[in-house]
Amino acid sequence: MSKKLRLKKTSKKLLLLKKKKYKQDVSFREKTKTSSLKRYRKKSDFESAQKGDGIDFYLELADEIVVKNSETNSVAKKFVLTYNKLSECLTISYTSFCRWVRNGMVPAPIFFDVRTGRAVYSVEEALIIITEIRQHTKKYAYYRGDHVQVRARISKQVTNYRKGEK
Repeated sequence: MSKKLRLKKTSKKLLLLKKKKYKQDVSFREKTKTSSLKRYRKKSDFESAQKGDGIDFYLELADEIVVKNSETNSVAKKFVLTYNKLSECLTISYTSFCRWVRNGMVPAPIFFDVRTGRAVYSVEEALIIITEIRQHTKKYAYYRGDHVQVRARISKQVTNYRKGEK
């Protein structure tokens, strides 16, 4: 048996033992969750991303462009954030943010760049999304699809903002 194959079998055994211990031992589970959360936040530079709060910070990141509102078909000049900039603010990948929008974890944008046709969020909508997800990630490492309460809060706030904007 080759050394590589032996290591692979040993790794599988260790993983199974850790899973079993994780299910049975509450203190091990809490210790694992805590270390995972610390590692995740360190990797994503979570603390430094938390410093940029308030609308002024996001206005500096935003681009002022002509956008079309898909609900009212009106055209106006607005400060907006693209998917890319919004995902950077949330310290997640662009692909993850696109998946969140596609799966309904974040409300789909109603503004589209007139020049490129890309979907964008107004700074105010982006601030609502960022604030809610950051509050959630203070307690949990990730924002998952089964976090229905956070999803509902974000959706309600964004919908209320959109109604008030009309």
